[in-house]
Amino acid sequence: MSDSLEKWVRRLSEQEMPVFKHSVTAIGHVTQSDETSASELAQVVLQDAALTARILKLANSAVYNPGGQPVNTISRAVFFLGFSTVRTLSLSLAVIDALLKSNAQKYVLEIMAQSLHGAVQAQSFAEENGDDSPEEVFIATLLYNLGEMAFWCVAGKEGDAIIALMEEKNVSAEQAQQEVLGFTFKELTVGLTKDWHLGDLLHSALNKPGLKNPRIQNIVLGQELAKNSIQGWDDYHTTSTLKKVAKHLDIAVEDVEKLSHANAHKAIDTARSFGANNTISYIPMPAGEEEEGGLDTAEGADYLEPDPMLQLNILRDLSGILDEKPSLSVILEIVSEGIYRGIGMDRCLFAMLTPDRSALRGKHALGDAADTFLKTFVFDMKAKPTLFNIVLQKNMAIWVKDAPNSNYAKALPAAVMGVLACDDFFISPVHINQRSIGLFYADRKASGRALDGASYQSFKHFVTQACMAITHVSTGR
Repeated sequence: MSDSLEKWVRRLSEQEMPVFKHSVTAIGHVTQSDETSASELAQVVLQDAALTARILKLANSAVYNPGGQPVNTISRAVFFLGFSTVRTLSLSLAVIDALLKSNAQKYVLEIMAQSLHGAVQAQSFAEENGDDSPEEVFIATLLYNLGEMAFWCVAGKEGDAIIALMEEKNVSAEQAQQEVLGFTFKELTVGLTKDWHLGDLLHSALNKPGLKNPRIQNIVLGQELAKNSIQGWDDYHTTSTLKKVAKHLDIAVEDVEKLSHANAHKAIDTARSFGANNTISYIPMPAGEEEEGGLDTAEGADYLEPDPMLQLNILRDLSGILDEKPSLSVILEIVSEGIYRGIGMDRCLFAMLTPDRSALRGKHALGDAADTFLKTFVFDMKAKPTLFNIVLQKNMAIWVKDAPNSNYAKALPAAVMGVLACDDFFISPVHINQRSIGLFYADRKASGRALDGASYQSFKHFVTQACMAITHVSTGR
């Protein structure tokens, strides 16, 4: 990697788009290995309220949920739609959201539209080929032009210089990039792919586009078709690509044309579903089949507000999943999501006793600084008793108000308060078969909003439902 390229990769990763790198790589690093992965994916997604809402909207759409079975939680979405589908939606939305939130220029919208269109085409080709994971092909194609999209989000004088060379001196795009930057956008994509750990498939497609591998050819041809069709579906370069696709899929050119035209319309639907409405006008439609776009103005609230209807829907999700014998983790995750999103808490954590009951450890957390909270929530249950011992031994929920001056002050030593860092919170045990296995904790410390009686009652109700659900599954009744 040249010095100039390395500097740009570092600039985009550390200075210009660190949130982009964090959200994309956080999702990208979650792989389907075990049940923990599904939990990790849900936690990553739930840190972003807008992303959560968009995924649930997609999970309830006819495209992903033709049966119309309500999906109200991310945990339920993973359970019902499958890990790969939710991961694909999450990663796609994270990329698009990050770019749309930047100072996106016309060039960003154009290349994003091309990437979305190409991704839909490539996924369709993969399905025709019988690919085991066409979603991976979709993601790799979507990110195929990542370097170019990222550059135009932050382009200053370098961007102006590239445009001037192309428009005033008729220099090719790659030549202009090389002359101004010392590298091409494709090389920048390769650099970002390495630095952000975005997968071997994308890396192979970028470095070995001519490799006779069906998956790589799906990606390359999908992008090529999306790019060439901008000049028109009847253009020589477009028809040439369609012939390549026909040969690749071993089907008639006429069938490829029908498939590709249908995919162009599907790309419009995908853009709408992903909240990228302002890219729609840049997705080329076959003659006479144009569609109209619009602006996406949806914004996520800074903090979640109590939503009684959502609480009810999440409890229905919990009831509806019991016949499918969900694991303890899935039940606890749905309840955590209900407390966090439904009641509108800033933090929610479930902590579990170790098998020998000697320690209480955080197992699942959502909300503000959830990762740090989860790691630090570890307490020795054999040491001097604290509020946690009281809650678990007496099997009672507690609403702590002004902890230092409350009746529980002596049971909240500095070691506990240092971890909680909050004076007002809810806490309730999970009691199964006459024995406590852990507890739920929730607060509104980050937003500074006051706790209230209705929220406390809802919190206790969710914990009670968790206990009932776990008992039901464990006893087979």
